[in-house]
Amino acid sequence: MRSFPGYDDYVQWLIEDGQIESPDDLAARSDLVSNILYNWISQGQSSCLFASSLAKKFDRANWKSACIPGRVNSQLLRRDVANLLDAVEDSTEAIQIIFPYVDSLECLIELINDLCESERWWWEKITEDQDGNPTAEDEIIVGLRYVLLGEQHESWTLGFAPFDFMPFTRQAPHTALVLRANSHKRVSKDVPGPNGMLAVHLADMDSLLTTVAHKNMTKETNKNKGRILNGEMAHAARGRVTFRLPASAAPSLCSPGWLAEK
Repeated sequence: MRSFPGYDDYVQWLIEDGQIESPDDLAARSDLVSNILYNWISQGQSSCLFASSLAKKFDRANWKSACIPGRVNSQLLRRDVANLLDAVEDSTEAIQIIFPYVDSLECLIELINDLCESERWWWEKITEDQDGNPTAEDEIIVGLRYVLLGEQHESWTLGFAPFDFMPFTRQAPHTALVLRANSHKRVSKDVPGPNGMLAVHLADMDSLLTTVAHKNMTKETNKNKGRILNGEMAHAARGRVTFRLPASAAPSLCSPGWLAEK
């Protein structure tokens, strides 16, 4: 049985601990929102043992956190996200940007659309699973890409959201983007993507492990992911995937592709 803490569990604990008086107090507390996501990842629902380990020592792992607590207009959102990422580019291992206000499919679509109006963001429509089979007609698999300065690398962005149309391993208490804004790669060089850029992703983070321990954890992570997902939406829980959306999102979702190609 899959049993992990959810949003209501964290709210109840914070109220009982005297840190907040009601759920309405939480969104204004960026520190608590950040700690919730670190804690949730550390509990293992994401299935990645590396993430679970690093989230427990996020300071040492150089894993930063930021929160955009409420909806702002699209221009301000892009500015705020750009400022956050430019401030950490090449100086951190990873950053999580949390959007507590994104609590519906409509808000999630709006977030994707707003980001992709920027020349630094685009999304790839993923049409095949890990075995090369076509994805289902009732879903849209979104791979959000963030273009690093210099336009030589793009970051594959991991997405989390509290919706049942997402894979179980991505159903975090809040909507969040977790990505690497650092061009340094620690895994094998990837073949350049459609824009001619090399992909950087969270697997490029420093695991803080020895080579042997890193290899062992990689094997155990693959097994753990299989156990937790049990084949359910496994194709949408890969590192190249940000969000899985229902097909009903199509009319409202911006077109895939980089701004330079639109």
